[in-house]
Amino acid sequence: MNLRGGRITTRSVGRLVKRTAQAKDLESTIHPHFLRHACASHILENGARLTDVQKLLGHTHLATTLTYSGGTNWKRMRESYDHTSKL
Repeated sequence: MNLRGGRITTRSVGRLVKRTAQAKDLESTIHPHFLRHACASHILENGARLTDVQKLLGHTHLATTLTYSGGTNWKRMRESYDHTSKL
């Protein structure tokens, strides 16, 4: 909820992320999608199954979820993908 009790808009979330990044001396180019990507990558790096992250993000295709795995262990990701695609 916002200060008036209404819904938080996409734009207000973007402004909040930008203000917080600036207050912490981070890059002001950080956007809410960056947080989504970082969270998904962190979850994957800590052992979550690819299909669980796919459901969490609301992706229809597993391949879309793989794009969130940029910094993760590719061998583990490939094994998870191969295992999932056989189900």
